[in-house]
Amino acid sequence: MKKRLLLLTLCTLLGGTVTLHAQDPDPRLFQTWYLYATEIDLGDTDNYFGEDVPVMTISPDLSFVASENCWEYEGDFSYESDFEPFSFGLTVANYNDVCSGGGSSGQILQLLFEHPDPLGGDIFIVSGIETLFIEYMPGFIHTFRNEQTFSVAENTFEGVQLVMDTAGSRLLIEDPLNTIESLNIYSISGQRVQSIGAPTSEIQFSDKASGVYFVVCFSGTERMVKKVIKQ
Repeated sequence: MKKRLLLLTLCTLLGGTVTLHAQDPDPRLFQTWYLYATEIDLGDTDNYFGEDVPVMTISPDLSFVASENCWEYEGDFSYESDFEPFSFGLTVANYNDVCSGGGSSGQILQLLFEHPDPLGGDIFIVSGIETLFIEYMPGFIHTFRNEQTFSVAENTFEGVQLVMDTAGSRLLIEDPLNTIESLNIYSISGQRVQSIGAPTSEIQFSDKASGVYFVVCFSGTERMVKKVIKQ
């Protein structure tokens, strides 16, 4: 899979310490994941919360079962450890679905399972919650957590965008309400590589190696995590 210049975002407004882990392979993949957010073409983020969110369980043999609304899904993943710029890749096989209630709406997970190409994946921890990120097309993102979310905080960071320029030398910041008070930049391994107080409209990235970075923005007690890729 070719490297590509792509901004992939994952936003959370929970307080607390942010710890990032990238392991290959990561045994934490094998558990139950609750859909937390979706993002289409790097646009607005839709959050999912409550008792009836879409849910997926991945077993150690890489088989999976999932459900949403009336739909039940099952199949198998094949795992790719060398899948830049992601930590791993997943390819769906032996996929089946059935709707027990006769409906046809709300097939959010089907977008992943029926996609013909491998899915890019990362697992890390945000505020103590294990988080699974899956990208099935550039800018099309499903974010899962390993615990249910019963409410979502007001979006303090509304309108904030972080975009890598085409040369990969600058990270451009759009913050129309001057929400960001400070930010930290982490490598994919979780090492903090830069801290900035009162950031301006751009951050120099020319001194950083190609790869995946997580930018953690702070505003009061709230955090927002954005994932960026420097080619």
